[in-house]
Amino acid sequence: MAIGTLILSFCNESVRPANSTAIAHYSSDANRTRSYSLNRLAINLGWAVGGGLGGFLAAINYHLLFWVDGFTNIIAGVLLLLIMPRAAVVKTMKKADKMVIKASAYKDKTYLWFILFATLFATCFYQFMIMQPVFLKLTGILANVLLAQ
Repeated sequence: MAIGTLILSFCNESVRPANSTAIAHYSSDANRTRSYSLNRLAINLGWAVGGGLGGFLAAINYHLLFWVDGFTNIIAGVLLLLIMPRAAVVKTMKKADKMVIKASAYKDKTYLWFILFATLFATCFYQFMIMQPVFLKLTGILANVLLAQ
């Protein structure tokens, strides 16, 4: 189970570097922040609406869930091919002395504090995602026991 979860996590998260690179490539300096913000908004809307819509479709017909998912993926691929302009690969050489950073990231205290707090936040967030269904199930069992008395 752990190995399957690890493989699935790698597959699910493998889109993020390419997605960030595409946003950086297709946006200008003036609208780059807006581009990343809209991408994040789209991800959050997908999480918010997708679960409810998936539950609604599964309630109608469980197979409909897979048909709609496949159809929306095909439409997204076609739109990507039709709308997105082809990227021209431009190779540029930068001077190596400008690209080399001499200081270690482990000496940056602000960065280390940020990483610590981001790790704590992620741990709490994922713990909540795991424990909430268990809490709701236990609450439901407790409610049934109390109502039975």
